[in-house]
Amino acid sequence: MVLKREIEIEIDRDGKVNITVKGVPGAECLEFSQFLEEALGDTLEQELTSEYYQLPAASETTVQQTRQ
Repeated sequence: MVLKREIEIEIDRDGKVNITVKGVPGAECLEFSQFLEEALGDTLEQELTSEYYQLPAASETTVQQTRQ
């Protein structure tokens, strides 16, 4: 299953930028938007959404062992 990842950007009349990350559970959301935060300047405040506290989706790996 592919998750839809989004970054919502709002700019108010005063130039204040709000960034909301959606579809990225766990602390990965902070890394996902880091490039924007660095490009825009100082972060004035940060509010973590409920997705931050969710466990990231587990990945599944299948390994086949061959016998010689």
